[in-house]
Amino acid sequence: MQNLFAEPKPERTKAQLDFINERTRWYMVKWCDYFMVTGELPEDDGKRKRLVYWESAMQKGWISKKGDKILSAGWKTAAAFLRR
Repeated sequence: MQNLFAEPKPERTKAQLDFINERTRWYMVKWCDYFMVTGELPEDDGKRKRLVYWESAMQKGWISKKGDKILSAGWKTAAAFLRR
């Protein structure tokens, strides 16, 4: 059943989507680094790690749908970003 009270997602331009994609890659590096040091993902600070980027990473299959682990594709994405 559709949530009638949910806010609609804003329409985004191609340029905005490109920005979100690149910024999500940048966040993957930070999240992977944090995981390597602490063994866990960052705690939800009320901003849920900049929600638009977190959702983008989930949609791309870089973070599990539960949001509890970084998937192999996420590690590869972060490593590739660092090689640039």
